[in-house]
Amino acid sequence: MVSLSDPKCQITLLKAMAIAPKVTAIISLFSSTFIIQHVLRDRKRRSLTYHRLLLGMSISDFFGSLMCFLSTWPIPRGEACLAAGTTATCTAQGFFNQTAALCTI
Repeated sequence: MVSLSDPKCQITLLKAMAIAPKVTAIISLFSSTFIIQHVLRDRKRRSLTYHRLLLGMSISDFFGSLMCFLSTWPIPRGEACLAAGTTATCTAQGFFNQTAALCTI
């Protein structure tokens, strides 16, 4: 039986927790991109309030999904699994992540 206190198991869990948001974020990025281009390509859709709201929400979701996709990469190297950034990239990601979260409220 595998124990969660086993170091190999913990490393596997950390890798899975670092990769899972990237997979779901890619799906969300593609979906948001489709909605954005679907609304912007049609003059009639751009003029309707419903589609304008949908466009705004999709743009906000695009940036939120982008931050989710980046998740661990901007974190300073050695601080998390798959981390490759610096303190500056971590700070920038935190700012944009909070901005994207506030835009969805």
